[in-house]
Parts: sequence; structure tokens; C-alpha cells
Amino acid sequence: MFFLKPSFLFIYQLWSRFSLQALRCAAGLSATIGARSSSAVPCGSKIQTATPLIGYNPPLPRPCQFCTRPLFALAGILLFSAGVSAQPLQTATDTVTLGDAKIRFARTNAGPQPGVQFLHVHENEATAVAAAKTMLGKTKKGSFVTWQCQQDRYVQFKLSEQTFKFDPNRIYTDAGAAATLDSNGPLTPQALEALRAVAQDFTTQYVDGMKLVVALHNNTDGGGLSIKSYAKGGVYAAEAQAVHCSQKWDDDDFFYTTNPGIFQYFADQGFNIVLQNNSTVTDDGSLSVYAGKKGIHYLNVEAQHGHHKQQGKMLDAVQKLILAQYQ
Repeated sequence: MFFLKPSFLFIYQLWSRFSLQALRCAAGLSATIGARSSSAVPCGSKIQTATPLIGYNPPLPRPCQFCTRPLFALAGILLFSAGVSAQPLQTATDTVTLGDAKIRFARTNAGPQPGVQFLHVHENEATAVAAAKTMLGKTKKGSFVTWQCQQDRYVQFKLSEQTFKFDPNRIYTDAGAAATLDSNGPLTPQALEALRAVAQDFTTQYVDGMKLVVALHNNTDGGGLSIKSYAKGGVYAAEAQAVHCSQKWDDDDFFYTTNPGIFQYFADQGFNIVLQNNSTVTDDGSLSVYAGKKGIHYLNVEAQHGHHKQQGKMLDAVQKLILAQYQ
């Protein structure tokens, strides 16, 4: 539609009119100022003036209508052009079949960010999804992929008249996939083979070959996972090589990484962060274990359900890390 795209000629004519009128106004101001001052003063310099007459305040020159009207028009064009050129987030979906279940890997792309992938595997952790999409809209770069199936933390599927259930963050090694099936229902060789095929498809597309994989998770307040879970005396203390606890952040809002450099980066900035012990960590089939085995830099942005603002600030810090170390 023509009215959504102002022609180059129209913009050029309006800009030319603005430039001519601005020059006329500038000439008028120069004449006024020249009458009051014998020398020009560079911008930012301190201006030395003669002592003014008591009770006399010389009026300051006011912008004329020839300056103000084109300025408003030009500002409108610039804002309008920015709106026309702004690109919406691009979305797409890859679908895989697991028994009778259709698992969708929903992708949201804001712009190129080579070697970096943002991931989300627990569909019920909605704060993480909202924080990720806010980040993409703000930065205009990055790719975010989330699992979609049954709007739950777990996924169920039927195969050979049996129903199976698994945690999508426990399937990326043989041991982990077998354990999550076994702890949530029956375990058969056929189900394990089918589940591992889905996991390998996911890692091949979105994990392998990446410089940095950033996972997003949410936890609950006052129970379950927190930074203290990995500190001395915590239930997962043996999984951690190092832990930095912050007095500024809620215990439920913390980073978890497989890389010592990333750990030090965020610890120096006062965040809660855990460094996974890649050599002794329990093989539970999680993405962090998979990344540790493959030598891929992995970072989990963990925040309490409802802590959208806090998780957003953590993602802002991740973007600064990417700019500093992964460009």
C-alpha cells in the first residue's frame, strides 16, 4: 500500500525544504548573535561575558516557525520509517513423532546470533518463555526453541499398547533416558530407542556445534531447587565444582554452567552461579551433562516462577556475555 511507504522523492523534498529553512533561520540567529558578540565560541566552552546592566536580562533568541515545523515533520517521518522497517519476530515449528505423540520444537528467531542457541524444554515453565521473548524483542537478535506437546513438565506417549512418560531434560544420554522412563512408568527397549531418536534429533538441530547453549528454567519458591541446593550441605553439593552465593539475589534465581570462564564472569558481577563438576556429575541425561561430555559451553538461566523481571535481568547479562566472548 502506497501510504505505508513514503517515496524517496517525497522524503528528499521534505528534507531539502527543512535544510533550506534551517539555514535561513541559522543565518538570522547568526546575525542576532553577531550583533551581541564580537567572536564565536566553540560548543562546550565557558562563555565570558561583560557584566550585564542591573535589572536587564536580554531575551534569548527563539526558534522561528521555519525551524520548528520541519523538525516535527522530520521526526514524524523518522519514527514512521523506523516502524515500517522494524521486523517482527519470525516463528516456525519442527515436529517429530514419538509413538502417538506429536512433539513440536517451536522456534522464535529475532535476528542472527551465530553459534548461540536459547532452549526451553519444560512446557509448564511459562515465566522462562515470556522472559526469552521479551529479550528477543528487545535485542532483535537470537534464536529461542521450546518444546510443545501436552502443556506439562512431562511428556507421555503410547507405543505397542503401552503408555510411557519422561522428563524432556533427562533424555540426552542412554543412561538418563532409561532412568526417566523407568522412574515414570514402564521401560522397554523399543520405547528407549524411540525416545533416544527424538533426543538425538533435538541435539543435532539445536545443540551440536554451538559455541554456547543457554537453557531457561523455572523453579518454585521455598522448595525444590535453589542455589543452596549446590552449596556445602545441599542435596546436590557433590555435583558442583564451585558455587558463588550472592546477597543481592534471591536463592531461587541463579545461573548454572559447565564452563569455568562463564562461572567467573557472573560471579565477578555478583550473581548466584554454580559450576558443574563435569568429571563427577551424575549422569541423569540432562542437557548440562550432555554438554559437559561434548565440551559445549552450557548455561542455565534458572529463576523462580513469576520472577519475570529477575530472569529478564539475568538474560540481559547473558547478552553482554555473548557480546564480550561469543561474537
